[in-house]
Amino acid sequence: MKRPMILVAVVCLVLSVSGLLLGGCGATDTTAAPPPAPVPDPPDTVRTNLRLPRHGIYAMDFETGQVGDANLAGCDLRLDNNTNFHPGDPAGGSGPASLFYVGPVSGLGYITQVPTAGSVASCAGVKGHGYVVRTTDGNTFRVYGHDYLLSAIDQGIIGLRIKWASL
Repeated sequence: MKRPMILVAVVCLVLSVSGLLLGGCGATDTTAAPPPAPVPDPPDTVRTNLRLPRHGIYAMDFETGQVGDANLAGCDLRLDNNTNFHPGDPAGGSGPASLFYVGPVSGLGYITQVPTAGSVASCAGVKGHGYVVRTTDGNTFRVYGHDYLLSAIDQGIIGLRIKWASL
């Protein structure tokens, strides 16, 4: 008589513990803060496509808004064949600009400060990452890797769509 009672008690205990453990699955936390509102792009935002050198236009002059190739004098930022950004003037203008890598950001509006140190000679041009360029004229621009340009033939990367604005 004791055995069936003990067995019933053990089964009830196992079911109770299982209910407690599994009861927490799928519960939602209603106390979590809502996600922050997205920061809009600055009003002077410009969208530009920079292609890899073997695919066309790959150099940018922020002061004039011109894009071009190796013959673009006053180049502030250029893209190489490996989708890396380089500061400066490949045509031998007034000297190199400064390039600062900001890192992953959610948009151009999130780049709000000019770095005081840490300029780089080159860095990867990556979708979803931010950069700051200080030109040889002392002007500063924020740059955001908005999306990749893809080949219609093989979907390979042939450039980078950037957003940029003064900072």
